[in-house]
Amino acid sequence: MSTSRLAVINCLSPKFGNILKVIQPYCLAAIAIHMDEANNAAFDEIDGVIISGGPLLFTDPENGASLVKKFDFIKRLNIPILGICLGHQAIGLTHGAECLRGPERRETDEIEILKPHPLVEGIIEKPVFVEDHCEGLTLPDGFELIGKSLHYAVEIMASSQKPFFGVQFHPEISGEPGEILMRNYLKIVDEYKQS
Repeated sequence: MSTSRLAVINCLSPKFGNILKVIQPYCLAAIAIHMDEANNAAFDEIDGVIISGGPLLFTDPENGASLVKKFDFIKRLNIPILGICLGHQAIGLTHGAECLRGPERRETDEIEILKPHPLVEGIIEKPVFVEDHCEGLTLPDGFELIGKSLHYAVEIMASSQKPFFGVQFHPEISGEPGEILMRNYLKIVDEYKQS
């Protein structure tokens, strides 16, 4: 079991409980923080952050700009962050990526893993993950492209400058490949904490 303490940002995803269910057996503590409270949260005792998916759209012309501001807290952190779907896009936008409206994906997609990385260690070749989104990202500056699919060019990304990671799909409901990915993230958190 990990000795790390995680904060999980609730971005109103109905899958939020699945994130907690997957990680709780492997970490010391996991606290939930509502996305509206994240900018004011103290992360001093936190070793890692997971940002959930959610039903909101960054490409919404009326609310997209205010949605981006809810993730200003990312700029002040230097601990491992895993962004899932909306969280993935939030990390990308914080680092200069462009968010694009794309085809709706409400099913599983095969992900092509392009290079070895600790986040995908031990995952079978061409794993299948559950998708539930209609937005995607361009690759932010300073990030490596780890995985892609036929429908979205940036499915898995990792910063080369900070311990920030994003996945466009939902590992928390993707069975064994998703659980392996999330356990890999927890290993990264532990290693970062000890470094």
